[in-house]
Amino acid sequence: MKITTVGVCIICGIFPLLILPQLPGTLTLAFLTLFACVLAFIPVKTVRYIALTLLFFVWGILSAKQILWAGETLTGATQDAIVEITATDGMTTHYGQITHLQGRRIFPAPGLVLYGEYLPQAVCAGQQWSMKLKVRAVHGQLNDGGFDSQRYAIAQHQPLTGRFLQASVIEPNCSLRAQYLASLQTTLQPYPWNAVILV
Repeated sequence: MKITTVGVCIICGIFPLLILPQLPGTLTLAFLTLFACVLAFIPVKTVRYIALTLLFFVWGILSAKQILWAGETLTGATQDAIVEITATDGMTTHYGQITHLQGRRIFPAPGLVLYGEYLPQAVCAGQQWSMKLKVRAVHGQLNDGGFDSQRYAIAQHQPLTGRFLQASVIEPNCSLRAQYLASLQTTLQPYPWNAVILV
């Protein structure tokens, strides 16, 4: 099977996500997976392409359900979570991933953006914080330029936004990347275009 054929099967399998009004249920996905596996054993090339397309369709639906899970499950109530900071502006905007929820590890970790409050200590990427969170799913509206903030947040793997009610640091050490960028920032301070060099 050629790689271009597999690429066409991927595109055809994922394309229905653009037009489906609602994601199919788990029972439907199980049936489609079983049906695709049965089709894969038929020794006709076209039927095998259809089976591969169906498997990519199921994969796309499962990936979409995984993204929507965070927005449907974690919103509303206050959540006890361990958050690993992935980026920060050093003040009131912090990007992170929820690695543990109610004491249980989450994989893959959903991303979130925390707005509006200073953390109790100096913050840098790589730190782990125990937090009480109040989160909501990112909602977007198209602006005049056609920018959709909801699609952007999902593409950045940060489907949640919110604020923390309490926070205490668990692991205060920064990641090696954050330490390197901090040292590089102090080294480049005398240069007039230091912000451009760091980007």
